[in-house]
Amino acid sequence: MGKLKHDSLGVGNELDPIKWEAEAAHIIGGSAELNVVRTATYVVAAKDAPAHVKAMADYICDEVADNVEIQAAIDAVAATGKRGVVQLIGETFTCTAGIVAKSKVDVKGANATILVTGGHLGLNVTNIQNSIWEDVIVKLFHTATTASNAGKVSGAFVNKTVKFKNCQFINNIAVDNGVGYHAGLTIGRDVADPPTSVGEAEFIDCYAEGGKIGKTAVGINIIGSASPILTGCTGKGMGTTGPECIGIYIFEHATPTLENCTGIGSDNHAVDTSSDGINVAVG
Repeated sequence: MGKLKHDSLGVGNELDPIKWEAEAAHIIGGSAELNVVRTATYVVAAKDAPAHVKAMADYICDEVADNVEIQAAIDAVAATGKRGVVQLIGETFTCTAGIVAKSKVDVKGANATILVTGGHLGLNVTNIQNSIWEDVIVKLFHTATTASNAGKVSGAFVNKTVKFKNCQFINNIAVDNGVGYHAGLTIGRDVADPPTSVGEAEFIDCYAEGGKIGKTAVGINIIGSASPILTGCTGKGMGTTGPECIGIYIFEHATPTLENCTGIGSDNHAVDTSSDGINVAVG
């Protein structure tokens, strides 16, 4: 539920300004007037969120197409042209399409899960700047007949102002459609995309898991002229077929910086000589 935080008590029934650390306030009774500061620009409540959270939320989801409310909140912040925060409160947001990130919009999830059941891309981060995603889990369940990513970060304008902290990207492909690269997280581009570059986007304590059935089910796929910075991240390959069920795959002249990162190759492959932890391929 969160907690109220203040620095000192005032005189009599007065209190210094208070911050609600869960980004949303619910105060009952009392003769004192409390000055509550909400740090989130917009609050999006899941269907499973507590009633008092829904009472003060800007958007309330119904577990049908929650991407509509989440995207509306992100777009509303972006439209102001000023830096703002979208706070997701609740355990699970069920989405029929992926979420598109926007510049100057931070998203905080408190380990909320964005469950995407439509399309081939869970979170699309393209050519944006000044955006931080924190404590968000993106899970992609799909039957798409194309390459897929739970999360994808691409575009020449992406730089160190784009950060992901304690996020997870999990690809749960439902069928083996014979199309390569069903990654948890792709940084750079899909194989079918034209060559592009990605600046020094940062990933801190993130986890990515490739599709369990896919032909090439990489955990973290870094491709193109990408130079991201990964610290304390783990990529896990989960494929059952294909030559590259790799934990972290660095391909086509990508030059990432990896610090204390772990790649875990798939142990489900049948005939596979390169299902290793971290694989560097010459493009």
